Amino acid sequence: MNKSLLCSLLLITTFNVIQSQTLLINNESYSNDEIFFIKYKDQLTFLTDTIKTSRFSADGYLKANLSLSEVEKLIIPLYYYEAHIFVEPIKEYELIIPDKKYLSVEDSLNPYFTAKVIYPLVKNNKLSLQNCISAFEDDYYKFIALNYAQLKYKTQRSKVDSLCNILLNKYSNCNSTYFNEYTFYKIAQLKYLTYERNINYIIKNYFNDKKILYNNYAYWEFFNDIFSDYFLLISNEKWAQDINLIINKTKSHTELKRMFKNNPAFTNDTLIEIVILKALHDVFFHNKYKAKDYNLSKNAISIILDSLKNFGLNDHIKTYARNIIQKIKINNLNDFIYDLPIYSLNNETYYLRNFLGNNIYLAIYDFRAYNFLTDMKQIKAFLGNLENKIKIIILVVNCKKEKLIKLIEKEKLVGNFFLVNNINNLKNKFNIIIPSYFFIHANGKVEKNIVLPDENFKRRLLKIIGE
Repeated sequence: MNKSLLCSLLLITTFNVIQSQTLLINNESYSNDEIFFIKYKDQLTFLTDTIKTSRFSADGYLKANLSLSEVEKLIIPLYYYEAHIFVEPIKEYELIIPDKKYLSVEDSLNPYFTAKVIYPLVKNNKLSLQNCISAFEDDYYKFIALNYAQLKYKTQRSKVDSLCNILLNKYSNCNSTYFNEYTFYKIAQLKYLTYERNINYIIKNYFNDKKILYNNYAYWEFFNDIFSDYFLLISNEKWAQDINLIINKTKSHTELKRMFKNNPAFTNDTLIEIVILKALHDVFFHNKYKAKDYNLSKNAISIILDSLKNFGLNDHIKTYARNIIQKIKINNLNDFIYDLPIYSLNNETYYLRNFLGNNIYLAIYDFRAYNFLTDMKQIKAFLGNLENKIKIIILVVNCKKEKLIKLIEKEKLVGNFFLVNNINNLKNKFNIIIPSYFFIHANGKVEKNIVLPDENFKRRLLKIIGE
């Protein structure tokens, strides 16, 4: 092949894969603030990657250049808000975001607080994918609220289809492929809630016989709903009667796939592997059921995951398996103990791993919590005389070092106090809620979700340390 032609083809291929996007925001209330652009690694595990960090200028202007190969949903945390944006290749966007709103103290102390999701509009581009989805999402939930009675109780197919068509007709000018697929699966969800309740019909007609949309958010929203805790849902089905035996004894993803073929709704091997991965994920991160409801060996599941990581049918499947394995490790607190930097009151950097080999009572607190001092006094009352036997470690967030030092000296508090600078790491990366309490045994075993020390806990602790 002619060398110049080859070079041209390579350039074209590169251009198709790596394409630039520019995001502009102008809002003075964010003056000098740093923001993060976050992308899901996949939509099975919902692990995230920060793909870009940018800072507003002093007058509130931000320009961020991204490099994405396809349409991606990005998340921008904005204090009280969480902006969701759908970014198309080779596009420039000027986003309109609300003025900065800080969390109240009550919200920031609430471990179950979730930011308000917003879909910012793109300025001067009414038919952009972002604006179409923003408007559709708003109309979709208003539509459900307005027609709730008819959707719930008048479940005739023709009536529901007619209502859905009225909604879709408003967006006939939004004709991007991504948007059409997005609305298709949002409407599919609506039909599932009304008249299409046969799971195998849905599997065949919306997933098995359709193209797998690896990056379409609505597709995965519906997929995760249909296949939630799927191994439990099929455990009484005749075609899946050997599921426990296959997983616990054979530990083979090939045998699992063969079992799925007993159900005529499943003929797509790629889909079957993704459903298996979703079901394996939910054994560890179950949505509707408690772990005890699963009679499956987690060791066997780990072997199957490892097999799919190495021999999955495509790179997407291998990545999903790899991410599930990573999420399991995070959930096991290994990364929390080994990778989270904590800072002493002398400005020295430590990790919890530095204290392994000791019996450790670990508490994690927000300094602003109304019960912070009361709880510190309780720890002092029950564990204070055991400081030479166990390590008492208190991790504190949202705290100025000088204030903490002053409080420790005034109240003569006990324990080793450390500051955690990145609260988002605790909450998002390590899935830690605040306050939390742990006991780390000298042999490395970690007990989660223990309580503030009391007489019962102290008696148990004395047995552990041999007194």
